[in-house]
This record gives sequence, structure tokens and C-alpha cells, in this order.
Amino acid sequence: GSQNEAVKDFASSLQPGGFVKIQSNGSVDDYSSLNIEKNQRKPLIVQDFSRLSRPISVGDYPRVYIYDLPKSMMMKTCADVAPQDRSTCKFGEYITLKTPDCEFQIRNTDQFSNAAIFYDRLHAKKIVTKEPTEADIFYIPMYMCQDIGDMCAFCPSVQSIMDNLPYLDKHSAPRHLIIKPDVGFHGCPFYYGRGRDHEQSVLLNDTTRIALESFIERPHLYSIPYPTIASGLKTDELKKLMESVFAFVNRPFLASAIFGMHGQAAVLRQNIMKQCKAVEAAKECSGGNLDEPINGVQRTMQYSQLALNSTFCLQPMGDTPSRKGMLDSMVLGCIPVLFGKNQTTMWPWHVKSWDEVSIFINEKDYNDVFKVLREVPAEKIQSLRRNIFDLIPMISLKEDETQDTYADSFDITIRNLWLLIENRVTGSW
Repeated sequence: GSQNEAVKDFASSLQPGGFVKIQSNGSVDDYSSLNIEKNQRKPLIVQDFSRLSRPISVGDYPRVYIYDLPKSMMMKTCADVAPQDRSTCKFGEYITLKTPDCEFQIRNTDQFSNAAIFYDRLHAKKIVTKEPTEADIFYIPMYMCQDIGDMCAFCPSVQSIMDNLPYLDKHSAPRHLIIKPDVGFHGCPFYYGRGRDHEQSVLLNDTTRIALESFIERPHLYSIPYPTIASGLKTDELKKLMESVFAFVNRPFLASAIFGMHGQAAVLRQNIMKQCKAVEAAKECSGGNLDEPINGVQRTMQYSQLALNSTFCLQPMGDTPSRKGMLDSMVLGCIPVLFGKNQTTMWPWHVKSWDEVSIFINEKDYNDVFKVLREVPAEKIQSLRRNIFDLIPMISLKEDETQDTYADSFDITIRNLWLLIENRVTGSW
């Protein structure tokens, strides 16, 4: 909530949900006013991808100093893990999906790859400085759990970290940034400023952190979206995806239920899957169990195709409130169905209002999920799909900065962080 209320972000300066294309000369194409068919029975047809908007340049971004930490402390990057194929390392393999009329591509992007992607994008954006006196933000590329699929081998001590952060003090602490690739709830003690030396721990605890989720009990922690299956696509590939997905309106299934039977809401998940199985024969639901041992690429392909064939995608809470599927389903034009109020507070820099892109099931209706979905008016479905269309580029991550392209999740995050940090340092905008 505080993240949503306290930050006036870059995205709000554009039209809501705008699809923005940043040209090499700094100008911007704004696709937020696309001329789209309004009849629910017809596909959403993109008429124009060349609306011109206000200029934006590298000068609109903060200057970032990246600490050169010992290898034992640093996050593993794709340059370390797969230098010959950094694109696949960051975004996963290409996967082809099909509708009755066409086919398009997605990528098998790992849900915990934000830190590695952001590290490369900071360099590609050419906003990195080697001079600390020029820096607006000091990035600490710490070794973290689940970096490129690896678990933490060890947790550095607070003292060993502080020895390598010469520019961290009580004045600059808010300008220091740590990116945690997972939900941010667990982690090494230093991440939350817990250590034997109280003064040093307070400094670390006062740094700015981003992760997939934020928590009231974790100060200065802000949430950003999971990297979606549309991440790593080139601009023409993303356009093809959007055109294909939103031309596919008459989908075979009312809803899909794709999740495992674990997590804090395991009982709710079991209840929903039972309801899904009960209406499966009537083609009102297609189910998939993520607990089944399936190869990663095959799993992404299979379950993405299920979502693509469904109007609604059921997204009950899991180990934590958020799910990557909340975002991936939207990429596929499948309206996410949420079950927890805390789900509707996720990623406020990027998703302005979940009411405009999702359906919420109240607890009193947990036993009648499909009844609720059957009663959603066609006009409501059309409106939600239109809003989702506008949102897709803002929740995805482009491959690099070498082509004319759109403002994505990285751009929105970095500019919001800059505004937020300036607010923390100066107390005003």
C-alpha cells in the first residue's frame, strides 16, 4: 500500500497502461490509444503501432554506480554462467504456441531471473558510471539465493559486506540498492540488517531493496513483477504475440486451473481443483498440476497452451500471495482470477488497478467459483482484455537496448526507484 501511495511513477505520466516504444533518437511512440474493436465477439484488432508521444532519453534515468565486489559475494550473472548464450541464460528457450489461426513465440523465463536481467540491462542502458561522485544510485550486486537457479552456498557476514561498501554511510544508505530475485521474505541475515554490529546492521537495513513481494515488516522493500514469458522477445515478436493472443476470443474453455496442491492455501487449491474436475467434461475448465515432474520447457509449453485456450485463469495464493502465473496468464490474454486481497496490492508501480485487469472471488464464493465466472458480463470481459492488452509491455522485460523498442518493466522500475530514493533522501519530490 505505501509503495502505491508514496511513489509518483514514470508510468503514470503516460496514458494508463500505455504501450511505449522508445526510439533511438529519444522520441517515444505511445500505443495506449490503440483503435481496438469493442464487440466482445470480435478479436481485439491493433490498428496503429506508431503514435508519437513525449520525448525520453537516457538523461531521464539515474546514474548508477555498481560495486565491484569479491566474486564470492557477487550475484552470479549470465556472463559467468553462460557467456556464449546470455540471452537463453536470462530468458530461457523460445517456445512456440498456437491459436486456430496463427502461431507466436514465448520464452521459458525463470521466475527468479530479475536480478541477472537487471544487472545486464543497467550496463546496456549506458547509465552506469565508474565515478561514485556522479552516482544517484549505488547498486550492491550481492550473491543471493536462487540466482540463476542456484541456492545460497553461504551468507556473508555483515562485517565482510561493509568492508566492501566504502560509500555506504547513514546519508547514502537510501541510495544503495539491493535486488533480490525471489519474494524477499527469506534471505541471508545481512539482507535485513541483522548482525552483531548494531550500527552496521542499521545501515544495511536502511538500504533500498526490491524483490517480487514487499512486506510491512520489511522496511524499504518494494515489489516488482516476475519476469514474464513475454520477456526476452524482440519488438516484432512481442507485437506478433499481442496480435495473435487478442485475436483469439472464442476460447474452448471458460477457465483453467494450473497449480500444485501445496502452499498456505493448499486447502483452497484442492477445493478449486475439485470444482474444475466437476465441470471439465462440459469444457468449462482445464486443469494442470504443477507438482507433477515435467521437464521445464515442456511444462511451460503445456500449461501456457492451457491458459491460452481459456478465458479465465484461476490464481489462488501459493507459498506466498503472488504467483508468476498472475502475470503470465495476462500475457496470454487469459484474465487472472484472484482469491486474496493481498494479491490485489502486488506491483503497484506496474499494475495500477487489479480491478481493471482481473476478477476477484470473495471468500463467500469459494465454493461457487464457476458460477461467478459464468455470470461475468461479456462487456466486462472485453474491458478487462483491453486493459490487459495495454499492460503487457509494462510487465515484460525486453532483451536489450540495441533496437527501437518499448518502455518495459525495467524502465518503469528504475525510474520509480529514482523517484522513491530522492523522496527518501530529500523528503520531497
